[in-house]
Amino acid sequence: MGIPTHRPGVLVALACVALLVLALGACGQKPAKSGSGATGATAPSPAAPADAKAGPANAPSGGEATPENSSPAVSDLEDGDAPVGPDIGSITISAEPGANGGEAIDVDFVAALDAAAAAEIGALSAKDWFAKREAIVGEEKADVMSWRVDPGGSVPETPVELGEATASFVFARYASPGAHRKKVEGEGALAITLGATDFTIDVGQ
Repeated sequence: MGIPTHRPGVLVALACVALLVLALGACGQKPAKSGSGATGATAPSPAAPADAKAGPANAPSGGEATPENSSPAVSDLEDGDAPVGPDIGSITISAEPGANGGEAIDVDFVAALDAAAAAEIGALSAKDWFAKREAIVGEEKADVMSWRVDPGGSVPETPVELGEATASFVFARYASPGAHRKKVEGEGALAITLGATDFTIDVGQ
């Protein structure tokens, strides 16, 4: 006896069973929990403290320090210590015909600019002065007017255009021994006379 090839009732029953199994399986699944290890999440950054303070805007950046004593230098002269040297307005020089053995004579009018310089210069002979003149003038201790006078020659009246001095001196370079230095006293016109072995000065109006 042959097996029938078509049984509609059986097929429908089998399909219903299959659908029921699928439906029961879907209802039995549990939803996944979102744990802390879930990928793709960005951890929140801690907020900056509300009372955080910014650094000083003018903080030094390692540059040069500002000097403590930045005020201009003041004069070493205190009140009442102003120069008190003679006020010489002009100078004339005359040399005797036989002065210095017939050799020309170097003459310097020296204005010492402070008391220390006056003491130093006032202790020098003419020989020492002419040896140290360049150094002393270079150190701004004195102002100088210079001449070279031949025997029998002269220098006409010449205005003195130097600053105020604490003391003034005249040096003459003679070949003969001696200090050949004179300190100028008084004020007015200075007359220098070069003699045979030394010189004289005279201060007048």
